[in-house]
Amino acid sequence: MKAKKTAMKDEPGREGGALSNTEDSLACVTRHELETLFRATLATWGEEAQYDQAVEECAELIAALKHYKRRRIDTTQLAEELADVTLMVGQLSWMLGNDLVESAVDRKLIKLRKLLAAEEQNCGNQ
Repeated sequence: MKAKKTAMKDEPGREGGALSNTEDSLACVTRHELETLFRATLATWGEEAQYDQAVEECAELIAALKHYKRRRIDTTQLAEELADVTLMVGQLSWMLGNDLVESAVDRKLIKLRKLLAAEEQNCGNQ
């Protein structure tokens, strides 16, 4: 069976994808390759370090968003911080179980759709 590819470029609204500007450009990676990287990261630094790293990357994204709003950094710098968080989300999802996380995302999307429908209805009543 051929490994499923996770596209990292040519997504709607994206130019080149998240990893296209790196020296070792990874246009696409297989799930197996991601899992291998995540497994190596976990084996090298351990579970607790991954949680700490996720917290650190989220904090850096928060700071970057504040700077971006004040025009102190550009979209490229913001994208770098977002990429770090995206990778950590992938790592944590793999650690917790992708199915568990995907189910939670599905529930959140249902909730978001309901909120948007309610907002649309409220706007129509004004």
